[in-house]
Amino acid sequence: MDDERFRAAQLQHQVANRFRGQLLRAGRSLVEFAPPGRPDGQPARADRVERILRGETMMTLTDLVSWANEFPEIARLVAEQLTGATFSAASEPEVIHVVREPTQKELVAAYVLQEAERKQAGLGEAMQAVREAGYRRTTQSS
Repeated sequence: MDDERFRAAQLQHQVANRFRGQLLRAGRSLVEFAPPGRPDGQPARADRVERILRGETMMTLTDLVSWANEFPEIARLVAEQLTGATFSAASEPEVIHVVREPTQKELVAAYVLQEAERKQAGLGEAMQAVREAGYRRTTQSS
């Protein structure tokens, strides 16, 4: 158990250092990131964050997710530390598309839309033919 606590403390220290660096690069202060005395009970209150940065308070998963959402570099650091892999700053997150069969209503709606577009295209072609025929008649009678 001590080994896990030690690794967690090391990770918190690395995250805290990265967090400070990200705040500096962004030109933001701790108070801008975590206003003191937030009434909504979020863990990002300035006094709590200061204690986390000093190592006096353990970081929670909520803190970690909040910081990683704000600074993707923190998410990369944690992923690297937990997996042993290295992720470049330029690497894009993998996008997973969920594929499912369309419902009957979706199929009907797609068919109706397709038919409407086909008819509209046909109507447009017919109108163009009428215009051209009318143009020919007026030019022929002149």
